[in-house]
Amino acid sequence: MKKFILSVSVLTLILGFAFHAKADHNDPDSNKWKIASVRWIQDNCDKDSKDVDAKHVVLIGKVTDQIDEDTYMLNDGTGSIVLDVDEGIELPVGKRVVVRGEIDEAFWDIGKLEVNVKSWRKE
Repeated sequence: MKKFILSVSVLTLILGFAFHAKADHNDPDSNKWKIASVRWIQDNCDKDSKDVDAKHVVLIGKVTDQIDEDTYMLNDGTGSIVLDVDEGIELPVGKRVVVRGEIDEAFWDIGKLEVNVKSWRKE
């Protein structure tokens, strides 16, 4: 009986570590985030050979305008792009920021190219 309890405990521990490692994959500090420029995003979204929709990117630039309560413009010196933020998140207009987000391409050219912001900080 003691061996059975020990085996179950070890198995639970291993599964717990496996779940924790999988959860770390969703961490914004993980390696899935790639530093990109607005020009790179725009150039690669125009090519049918590259699928960059839903790619995780880091952009560094200045928030130039607030379009509405959850939409901003960011300029990184290579171009401007729309940032879509979740409700309750406010970006500082006129300040340089580091933004982590997911590219959202227009579907069949309906809509606009934007980055859905997951997190941000001042530069």
